[in-house]
Amino acid sequence: MTNINTTNITWIEGSVVENEVHMSIVELSHASRTPEELIMSWVTEGVLSPSGSSPENGALAAIH
Repeated sequence: MTNINTTNITWIEGSVVENEVHMSIVELSHASRTPEELIMSWVTEGVLSPSGSSPENGALAAIH
């Protein structure tokens, strides 16, 4: 009797548009349907970082 091993391969294709995404707090709040206060807590915890002088004056960048 012959044993035949089979392998299933799944291909996923896509394009990386940008490595970093910059959004204002208001834009991120609307896009994620998340309250601005929660987003500010993410900044405080270091999950997001402001690219301006303060989160209110600059865009936020996700830390990868």
